[in-house]
Amino acid sequence: MTSSCTWCAEEYKRNQCFGDGEYCLIWPEQGTEQRQNGITERDLLEESLRTRCVHSYLTDEKRYKKNSELTHLFRYIMTVYENCFWQNKFSKECSEGALKEVGLPTSDIN
Repeated sequence: MTSSCTWCAEEYKRNQCFGDGEYCLIWPEQGTEQRQNGITERDLLEESLRTRCVHSYLTDEKRYKKNSELTHLFRYIMTVYENCFWQNKFSKECSEGALKEVGLPTSDIN
């Protein structure tokens, strides 16, 4: 869900990316800051990166015990879409609520 655009214009990187263009949601020629249900591309980018962090957390060798651990990832994704995306409450706070709901620690993931 993310792409690198380190060569993009500074304004684009500031508004659409994290890490000085290392993590961007879409390529610049596809448009800027369009809203769907009040959700911006930056909101989607933040959630995409948070989901990557959940995956990294769950697959860490020290923590990873069995394949069923990844069910937490899919439960998290479904909870975010049901409670945040479809309810027009897409925010860090809503995502943290989804983490708690599926039993994942917000302090280790955010």
